[in-house]
Amino acid sequence: MNRALRKLESYEQKYIAVKNEKGYFKLFLSDIEYIETVKRKVLFHLRNGNQEDGYFKMRDLEERLEKYYFVRCHNGIIVNVDCIESLHDLTTTLYSGAKIYITRSRKQNLMKKMAERGGSV
Repeated sequence: MNRALRKLESYEQKYIAVKNEKGYFKLFLSDIEYIETVKRKVLFHLRNGNQEDGYFKMRDLEERLEKYYFVRCHNGIIVNVDCIESLHDLTTTLYSGAKIYITRSRKQNLMKKMAERGGSV
């Protein structure tokens, strides 16, 4: 019985609770493509093309999401490593076609996370 429960828990989807002017809702981490700051709010860009805004500090999001293979590319953007199609010089291209600039100081961490993630697939 305990083994069955542990197996069931391993399939549990991870999510983040988001608050905005409409109230609270949850976003599954696997649905988030990238997150950016816009006018003192954060904007979640989802894989299905939709966008949701919320109230967060980027530093808090970065700390909470780092263990789930989200990487901060520069001060205003955090990217889901699973959504990165390619990395060329200081630009990442996502599967959606979005191009995201990376600072030189953060490029090495992004490459490390991509290598770690690629090794576990």
